Amino acid sequence: MSRKHRFNREVRLRHHFYAWINRLIVSNIIRRKYRFKGEIIRKKRSTPQLVLCNHQSELDPFLLYYVYKAPLYIVANEQVVTNPGYGFLLKHFMNPIPIKKGTIDINVIRRIKDVIAEGGSVAVFPEANSTFDGQPCFHLHNPGKLAKMLGIEVVIYNLHGAYFSNPRWSSFRKLGPTKGVISKIISPEEIRAYTAEQLEAIIRASIDVDPYENKAERYRGNFIAEGLERLFFFCPKCHNHHVLESRDDRLFCKNCDFEGHYDESGHFT
Repeated sequence: MSRKHRFNREVRLRHHFYAWINRLIVSNIIRRKYRFKGEIIRKKRSTPQLVLCNHQSELDPFLLYYVYKAPLYIVANEQVVTNPGYGFLLKHFMNPIPIKKGTIDINVIRRIKDVIAEGGSVAVFPEANSTFDGQPCFHLHNPGKLAKMLGIEVVIYNLHGAYFSNPRWSSFRKLGPTKGVISKIISPEEIRAYTAEQLEAIIRASIDVDPYENKAERYRGNFIAEGLERLFFFCPKCHNHHVLESRDDRLFCKNCDFEGHYDESGHFT
């Protein structure tokens, strides 16, 4: 246990209570809305873990909170943590670790190490931001190097279906199932045996989730295409910008006769 003054510690007793409340109320409500079924991540007492997860929607952290039966200290965008409306509440309840522009700098490393030294677990989304098109894009460099430096158990968790239920570009949520599974667990002994480059390759392969692969579920809604213009940016036919408009299940161009349809399986034709 760290010998830092108790008022300067990252891991607080109240976080255990708030984590329980969060799982019971907030994350449970989100779980029901997402029709989420997730594999539970088990944590041994005073044994920290590094949890790495793919990032399909803005509510992914709450789904991760739900499956982790202990306080989880998430590395989060600085704009979220310092938000004047709710940032202080996040700091008090969950104590997330703010990160600037997707870069793990010396201050972030120090706080991560402090949490681990005090027996807490840290969660990182290597993609930094939720995906726009469903495909993974690593903005945080060298998660393998981070895992090697920390030397603790790594849990790689995969979320499936959240991209179709609540994509970043969408104006409305769709109704459909989501699930979470443990993709891989890397023990401290394996961490010591692998090089940082080998860990990087293992992490990237284990966290890479293609939302369209082996997909059979449907995601229903009244306005399932609304917001698609945020993803396409310009018309694929006339190539003009700011001319696309979405309505119901359609995306059409106001400048030419282009029109496409977004279906309940997440395909655009």
